[in-house]
Amino acid sequence: MPCHNGAGTLAGTNGQRAIAIPAPCHRWECPDCGPPKVARLHHRLKSYRPNRFLTLTCNPTTYSSPTHAFIHMSQQFTRLIKHANRHLVRTPITYVLIWERTKAGWPHIHTLLKCDYIAQRYLSKLWAHYTGAKIVDIRKVFKQPHMRTYLEKYLLKELAAPKHFKRFRASRNALNPPPPKFHSEDDPPYTWRYYWLSMQMVYGELETQGYYMTWLPDDTLEGIHISMLSPPP
Repeated sequence: MPCHNGAGTLAGTNGQRAIAIPAPCHRWECPDCGPPKVARLHHRLKSYRPNRFLTLTCNPTTYSSPTHAFIHMSQQFTRLIKHANRHLVRTPITYVLIWERTKAGWPHIHTLLKCDYIAQRYLSKLWAHYTGAKIVDIRKVFKQPHMRTYLEKYLLKELAAPKHFKRFRASRNALNPPPPKFHSEDDPPYTWRYYWLSMQMVYGELETQGYYMTWLPDDTLEGIHISMLSPPP
């Protein structure tokens, strides 16, 4: 489903075919963009086999604002993982991190980990030293699909993270490569262009370039180049 919250149109051409869709806003909370983004993440999480679920909390008295807390906690999470890799485990930790906001707006970190056993009391002391927050929960994962779904639901929540702040991050090799694009690999490469124009105006622009355009039911434009392929009857 194309996004109806964005501005303008995204169009791709390869000399033979043309595709145009409403430009996506890419917001997780968008009813058009959010579910496909979660579906792509779910695809990438399929082969990940975490064995720990970690929650790191925030001490609001330590920060001047929730945004300050997001930035500092993100930095200290990296520091925590580096310390654990150097001193607490034999096999390097892989993780997938997703943010959550409390009702008051302060961040929590939810993380799927693949790692050796780490004592909760030790993690709690480290996190309190780094951030001033003592509440840390780490538990064994028994139902991996359930935990993936549990994390994914936070991605669709509005204002889960500050603007321009990634809602999730992952360590190297934790996720599968992204799923393939919607067009065939046999097609010549597409050249994409962003238009600050409505779909109707882009329809006319592509026709002047020699494309025979048709509307699909989901507000997508698709066409073929008349000079290279015979136009449909």
